[in-house]
This record gives sequence, C-alpha cells and structure tokens, in this order.
Amino acid sequence: MKKIKEIIRKFKVEEIPFALDDLKPIYITQYYLKVNTNYEVRIKKCNNQYTQAEIIQKGKDVIKKETEMTKEQFDIINQCFVGDPIEKKRYIVSLPDNLLAEIDVHQGKTAGLISAKVKFKDEIQAYSFIKPDWFGEDITNDLGLRSKYLAVKPKQLIDFKENDKIKIKKLT
Repeated sequence: MKKIKEIIRKFKVEEIPFALDDLKPIYITQYYLKVNTNYEVRIKKCNNQYTQAEIIQKGKDVIKKETEMTKEQFDIINQCFVGDPIEKKRYIVSLPDNLLAEIDVHQGKTAGLISAKVKFKDEIQAYSFIKPDWFGEDITNDLGLRSKYLAVKPKQLIDFKENDKIKIKKLT
C-alpha cells in the first residue's frame, strides 16, 4: 500500500484548444464503495491496472492510501458499489513550470463534463499557479463536481451543456 499526499486544483474546461487525437487516452472506470463529505473508498480500473483507494480530501489537500488489486478482485468488489460508475478518458498534457494537467473527458452518465486537474508539490505552487486561458472556473472546492458525488446522486439527471452551469433535474 502506498500513502500519497497530494495538493491539487481542479478546473472546468469548456473547450480544449488542441486535438486530443494525438494523445494516448487512459480509460478509467471508478466505482465508489463508501462516500461522505471528506472521505471515500473507491476501486478504479485504469486501462488494465486495478486499484483500491481510501481517500481523505479537505479542499486542495488529498491523502490517498492506494492498494493494487487483481482483475478478479476488482470484478468481485465492483458488484458492491453505490451509485453509478464514473467513466472517463484521461489525457495527460504538459503545462509550463514542469506541471502536468490530467484532462478528464467524461463518458456515460456524466458525458459532457470535461475537467483539468493539476497536482502541485506544495501550497505555494498551488496558490501561485496561473491557469491557462482554456481552463475555466476553479472547481476544486465544488463538492457537487467531485467524482464521488457525481456517482451517487440518486434519481437525478445532470445536464452539463446548458448555459455553462450545472443543472440537476429530478427524474420522475
């Protein structure tokens, strides 16, 4: 098991100013087993790698305990998830100052949402980061746009395309 402390910022992306066709996507499917405000347990398939993670998040600070698992373990555990799986294609893009952006293009239930996550070595770097013009609103502290909440919103339809705002509509 590896324990990681990350400092992240996450941004909404409306339009990517370059073609993603030349980049190799990472196919991700996440299932959530336990979710509350600052804590989650999830399993993740990332191409052909499988992990389980226990994550504590407070604002930009994330502590993640991650354990590798086999496909067989993943296939058994993913039958116990809450909500819907989160499916996305991730592209890694270089930024100035040796930073990388993880561009997540959501599929399935959350199709239409595109976000960019940047990891930093410390708080100073995170706070002094000047986002590229194509990064939109900072959604780091927007609980409703965290994958765990997108997965567990019961009987709701999420519309990411209308008026640049997230709309939640109750299904009848």
